[in-house]
Amino acid sequence: MINMTTNLNQLNKKDIQNFFEIINKQYDINLNIERKNISTLKFSKQFIKDNTLLNYKYFSIFSNNKDKYYVTNKEVENIDLRRLNLVNVGLYIGEMMKNYFRPSIEFAQIIAPYVNKNIIELNKKEAIDFLNGFDIFKEDFNGKIEEQNFIIIIYENDVLGIARKNEDRLLNFLSKGRRLQTSDVPDLE
Repeated sequence: MINMTTNLNQLNKKDIQNFFEIINKQYDINLNIERKNISTLKFSKQFIKDNTLLNYKYFSIFSNNKDKYYVTNKEVENIDLRRLNLVNVGLYIGEMMKNYFRPSIEFAQIIAPYVNKNIIELNKKEAIDFLNGFDIFKEDFNGKIEEQNFIIIIYENDVLGIARKNEDRLLNFLSKGRRLQTSDVPDLE
């Protein structure tokens, strides 16, 4: 890593490859197969260049001392960031937590159309419970979900958030600011 400031490090080509190996192992990303039902597909394609997600030729990836990762366009490299006291730069894409990558909702929206494991679609009742901040209990995960891994949660065409699988439940990682208020809950009928 190249130290850009006291708080931010720019990932070099090898670090980026290692970073994406972890993400690919966790989510089995295939850029050649798209889930047509994910509404963020057009947005996602802006981050894919030369059939590579966040290609280092076009994007720079930074991390801070708390293992949080950010992506920005390549032009940021032309700015002398050493003179600035930055906490972060660019779009927050997630963080490493105990050998697992926990993607931000925004990054989950980018990769969801290409993810083949550790993604689950909820029914309407489960989606409402999830958006209210409750954990989701399920008996069958269809074999695509790994224990203790971060799971992308979708409902119909939308990415709702991130959860972590623990035995028969999905631990809700939706921040309080993104949760529905009681008055916002739609009628299930």
